[in-house]
Amino acid sequence: MPNGTSGTSYAYRGTYDKDEFAKGYESSFAHIQKFNKASVQELVSVLSMIEVDKRIIDLRWTAYMLATMFIETSHTVRMGRGHHGKKVWRNFAPVEEVGHGRGHVYYFPAKVKRLHGGDARVTEWAGGRSSPP
Repeated sequence: MPNGTSGTSYAYRGTYDKDEFAKGYESSFAHIQKFNKASVQELVSVLSMIEVDKRIIDLRWTAYMLATMFIETSHTVRMGRGHHGKKVWRNFAPVEEVGHGRGHVYYFPAKVKRLHGGDARVTEWAGGRSSPP
């Protein structure tokens, strides 16, 4: 595993110990308001999908995807009947886009150059522009 030293390789293809991952996640994030222990099984499910995707070969990509999913999917749901149910946080589960993207352009075709070290840079946006349309 990477230790943060210069020249460290973040390349990884293989399986994850999901029990250890879940324990580490719980111990690291249990103090965060949005944390919900019941959502850990969804996190492990996502990790299982990442594990078998041959295109995901960098631990930093995996970390970024999981962190983004935590932020983007955290929402409260009411547990129990009617308006009297208790609100709890839910994470790593599908959510409906608020406004369904109305008034926003979410997709710009772009050319991307792979840089040394695994980074990437957008070199050209749709129509040969140097910035998003």
